[in-house]
Amino acid sequence: MIKLQLRPDSRMLAQFAWVAPIGFLAFAWLFSRFGLGETACWSVAAIGPIVLLAHLVGSSAIPLFAFRALVLLTFPIGLVVLPLVVGLIYYGVFTPMGLLFRAMGRDVMGRKFDSSRASYWRDRGTPRPASSYFKLY
Repeated sequence: MIKLQLRPDSRMLAQFAWVAPIGFLAFAWLFSRFGLGETACWSVAAIGPIVLLAHLVGSSAIPLFAFRALVLLTFPIGLVVLPLVVGLIYYGVFTPMGLLFRAMGRDVMGRKFDSSRASYWRDRGTPRPASSYFKLY
């Protein structure tokens, strides 16, 4: 489940303030591509430097308000998009791969029943010495 973060710590708020001018400028450019009006685009672009200047002055009220507004605006989008993306990946990538492997007869785990085998036990050989566990690479 997506966690709604409405109380960011000071470090997260500072990171948001430094990224805000670029992010709001990108949103303004995106809005201009959809023809939302020049005044609206300039207004959105101006929010980013205002947030950064407020942070540099020492005020946390304006960056906190902008952060919370964006979190509350994008939270419903995340609730809808996340299951759609996960479902598309599962049903669009993994299910066709599984069906293809099944059609090819691929059995990597060795789960096919073989009545001629006495045991399905696999001999792994001699165990490694304990000192080798400290040499991972």
